[in-house]
Amino acid sequence: MDPILYNAAQGGLANFRRQEIMANNLSNAATPGFRADLYQAQSLYVQGAAGANNFGQSFTVQNANGIDFTQGSVIPTGRSMDIYGNENSWIAVKGSNGQEAYTKTASMRVDANGLLVTSSGKQVLGAGGTPIAIPPARSVDIAPDGTITVIPQGGDARSPTFIDRIKMVKLDKTAVLKNSDGLFQLKTGGKAPVDGNARLSSGALEGSNVQAVDQMVTMIHAGRDFESHMNLLSTMGDNLQKLTELLGD
Repeated sequence: MDPILYNAAQGGLANFRRQEIMANNLSNAATPGFRADLYQAQSLYVQGAAGANNFGQSFTVQNANGIDFTQGSVIPTGRSMDIYGNENSWIAVKGSNGQEAYTKTASMRVDANGLLVTSSGKQVLGAGGTPIAIPPARSVDIAPDGTITVIPQGGDARSPTFIDRIKMVKLDKTAVLKNSDGLFQLKTGGKAPVDGNARLSSGALEGSNVQAVDQMVTMIHAGRDFESHMNLLSTMGDNLQKLTELLGD
C-alpha cells in the first residue's frame, strides 16, 4: 500500500478513536467518582530487510487507555451515607464480575436484603472483604476510618451498636485498571490489603474529574484532524484515478 494512503488512514482511525474516548468522558462528566480516560498511542517505524536503514514507513498503534487520577471536586450533599475517600483512599465494593473492585465515592443505601450497597447496587465490603449487613435502624453513622455504627430501632441513642468497618485501601495507580463498571481493580486480579491509615469523609460525594470544556476543545481538534486525513485520502484517490486514466490512454 502507498505509505501516504496508509498513514492517512491510520491517522484518521487514531483521531476517530480519540473522539470516542472524549465522547465517553463527556458522557460521564456528571458521574460521581469518574476518572477520565486518556488516549495513548505510539508510532512504530518499519525497518528495511537485513537491517537496512530504511524507516520511511510508519504506523500508529493504540496503547491501552491511560487514566487521569486527578481528584474531582467535592459535592456536599448533607447525606450521612454519601461518602468519598480522602486523597489516595479507596472504598472496596463487589463488582459486577464478582471480583473486589474500588471506587473513590459512593452514595450508599440499604437494599431489600439489608445489605449496604451503592446507588448502582454494588455491595460495599467490610474489613473482612464480605458484604455489610445493616439491621433495621433509626440512624447510621460512618466514622472517618470507615467504622459503621447504628442506633437500632427502639434503641438508646447514647448506645450506638458497632456493625463493621468499610474496607478501605490505598492503590498504586500503575497497578490498577478500569473495568466495564468504571470501577478499578488490580491488574493481577487480586485484592488490595486493608490500609489502616485510609480515611473517608461523609456528607458529600466526589464528582467526576472530567473537565468538560477541555474535553470539548480536544474533541474539536481531533475532529478537524480526522477531516484532514479523510480529505488527504480523497485527494490521493482522485490522483490515482487520474493517473490510471492517463496510463490507460
